[in-house]
Amino acid sequence: MFGLGTPAMAQWPFGNNRQSNQGWNGRNSWGNQRPPGSNWFQTETRPGYLDDNEVWHPPSEVVKPNFGVIVPDIISGIGNAIEQDSNNSQPRPPAPTMVYPTRRPTQIVRPVELKPNRAPEELLAEVVSNKKFDLGLEPIDSQNYSLAGQVVAAQARRDLVLLEQGLGPAATSPAVAAKLQELRQKLADHQAITQQDIDALKSLAGNLPTALPADQLERIGGTLVGSSSASAALATPWPPGGLVSVLPPGDSTGVIFLPVWPADAVVLLPGGNLMVGTGGQGQIAMTQANPAELLGIPLGVGEPIANTDSDIRKRVKDGVLIMNPKENATSIEYVLANQQYSIAPGYSQPLPSEKSWVIRFDRGQGQGEASYTLAAGTYTFESTAKGWDLFSRTFEVTIDNSGNDSPFNYVADNTAAEVAGGQRRTHSSKYPILIRFDRGNGGKEVAKKVLDKKSSLQVGVSHGDGLWDLFPGDAANASQLADTTSPVSNTARKRAAALLLLQSQLNAQQ
Repeated sequence: MFGLGTPAMAQWPFGNNRQSNQGWNGRNSWGNQRPPGSNWFQTETRPGYLDDNEVWHPPSEVVKPNFGVIVPDIISGIGNAIEQDSNNSQPRPPAPTMVYPTRRPTQIVRPVELKPNRAPEELLAEVVSNKKFDLGLEPIDSQNYSLAGQVVAAQARRDLVLLEQGLGPAATSPAVAAKLQELRQKLADHQAITQQDIDALKSLAGNLPTALPADQLERIGGTLVGSSSASAALATPWPPGGLVSVLPPGDSTGVIFLPVWPADAVVLLPGGNLMVGTGGQGQIAMTQANPAELLGIPLGVGEPIANTDSDIRKRVKDGVLIMNPKENATSIEYVLANQQYSIAPGYSQPLPSEKSWVIRFDRGQGQGEASYTLAAGTYTFESTAKGWDLFSRTFEVTIDNSGNDSPFNYVADNTAAEVAGGQRRTHSSKYPILIRFDRGNGGKEVAKKVLDKKSSLQVGVSHGDGLWDLFPGDAANASQLADTTSPVSNTARKRAAALLLLQSQLNAQQ
């Protein structure tokens, strides 16, 4: 009897000799209708897994023997092999070597976890420079300044002579003669003769006879006051460094009218006074005028809106903002996300927009508790008849450039904007508004933070340095020339607007 390891069985189970392998029609020597070994193995899918070295093995297919088929085939094959070996002594070729597939796990490196990046920084809108309030006219030079002083001083002396002649016999009175001598000394010392001096002279003359009637003497006296004031103004020493570009202080400046100069010839004098040529009209005179009203400068009145050093990148632009206005003058206690908070007057608390916020607080005065769910926006604590309450607030600001002829450039929050001359522009937001602008000197930009519910900011020239600024409400004068009976044209006033920005650089003698 043949064993499994005998040469007669070496070719099993993959085929018989040539004679036995001629076709598979009908029942063959294996006693079945299928080739031997056709379903001895079955494929099984294994799930992926992570080994101890944290190496990931993906799902794979594994070939396993199907013993339910193999064992019956082996038994049947042994019997058939014994039977064939007894009938056929021809040697059989060796059976092919069986090769079983081996599993090769694919090593895949576990993906590295990504770390979150910071959000990109907001690009800031560029602040466009504003044109400085300056028409660029040149002031008077030192030589012409000296000649003008000589002309005006001579006119003042002539006016005093006319007044003495008009007094006639009264001028010989010792008291009147002494007063006239006092006035002559004032002119010699480049001091102005005042209306009080003229009234004193009139009182001394009393009922004494005069060469001219009282009304004519009054007119000559007024002329003398103007010419002597102009002479005193022109006596201010010429500053060694010339004239510099600043606004004169105060709400009034002296304006000298000089008939011997051409019409519209306007210059600035040391000390901040203006001298205007009238082209032969009128007489030498000096008056006081408000520079802003006379020259149409949108001069800011009062203090401008305070600057802020708030970082534009850190401004609140989303989420919830809780504010306790300064006027409340007391701290407010409240609860957010089961945490107790206290907010002092003038302070605010920003909250991120990633979650919903529920606020609870005591209304005070035994009015009970209030609770609100806050949507995105700004909220302010305010006092009511029922105690403290929380109100939603929006912000609106109007940039008023109605008193200026040139456009004004600025940035509202982070949006570049321009308001044309003579126009207004309004901005609104659910959060406080930050205004940035250039003051006209090409220097560092300034910023104003608007916290009022509704406000108007007037574009005006600062009295301190002659640069642009923003003033509250209607705090800047309208751009309108004041009515005047002085013999000076509108063109002269407009030219004087530039020269008004030049003031004398006072030396040690002033």
